[in-house]
Amino acid sequence: MSCALSTVTPKLFKKESPGIVFETSSDDSLDAGHLRSLLNTVMSEGAIGISASYRANCQLSAIAFSSPSRALVVHLTNGDLSVGGNRSKRSRIIQGRKLLEEQILCNADYQKYAFRMDRIAIALYLDMALRIDRAVDMLSVSLSNRRSLQALADAMGGWSTLHQSNVKALFFNNESGPISNPDLVQQAWAAYQAAILPDMAVRFHTLRRIRTNTMPDEVRISGQN
Repeated sequence: MSCALSTVTPKLFKKESPGIVFETSSDDSLDAGHLRSLLNTVMSEGAIGISASYRANCQLSAIAFSSPSRALVVHLTNGDLSVGGNRSKRSRIIQGRKLLEEQILCNADYQKYAFRMDRIAIALYLDMALRIDRAVDMLSVSLSNRRSLQALADAMGGWSTLHQSNVKALFFNNESGPISNPDLVQQAWAAYQAAILPDMAVRFHTLRRIRTNTMPDEVRISGQN
């Protein structure tokens, strides 16, 4: 699955936001061209915002990556790749995921930011056999409950810079259901945008990075070899 380009304009920060051009792919059709279109727009600080969507069984279903102006949504195949299935498709899935891991997730040139990076990193590792390096859990800058709207506001720079109703609608109105591609893109872009705010960049710099690329292969359960 690879879809035509679409555009969404976030209305989360009071400062006017640009339209974000995004495309969608599945892990079995992901290629270097998809990643190149995104990575060519990453700024010199190397920040990439990430967001994720989950299935009813809490497994990762999609992951989005965003630069200032471009985003990519990757839908992830459900099921254990180590047993049965179409061998050709399995090979394409593994190839696409490895590409994602090598060029973004574990690429030391990029700093990855997500509001709930702890959950994303664990899901990537256990559900998809993917590792991540230089990953920042943005909610860790807040002293409020991690599941609260206030914690999110703290990680985005405070209410004085935000449209509160829009932030709440995007992140809290549909927590239990699937997240649309435009909403995933906006969440990833919001992570990027918050990460480069001067005051927040200083605070995020002090946080310890998440590095699952140091964990042994035998811990993983997805059966991807």
